[in-house]
Amino acid sequence: MNDNRLSSLGIKIPSVLLPQSSRQKQSTDLQKWAVIACDQYTQDSGYWERVKAVVGDAPSTLNLIIPEIFLFFDEEASKRIDGIHKTM
Repeated sequence: MNDNRLSSLGIKIPSVLLPQSSRQKQSTDLQKWAVIACDQYTQDSGYWERVKAVVGDAPSTLNLIIPEIFLFFDEEASKRIDGIHKTM
């Protein structure tokens, strides 16, 4: 199906950006890059601490999100949000 046909249907094929490039000497560990939380973990601070331990200093989407638990129950939420903005 061509782009004009898809566009007429209101559909656009997205570009997916991943932190891996042939110009990089080291590729990004995509298991640490991809951070996914099911609803049952959004309020579990222990889960997020374990995720942080696994990710460490590696590039990760964990550094681009603020889990729901930290929005309401963390005195440093504004610091987390500032860190997200810097990381982006």
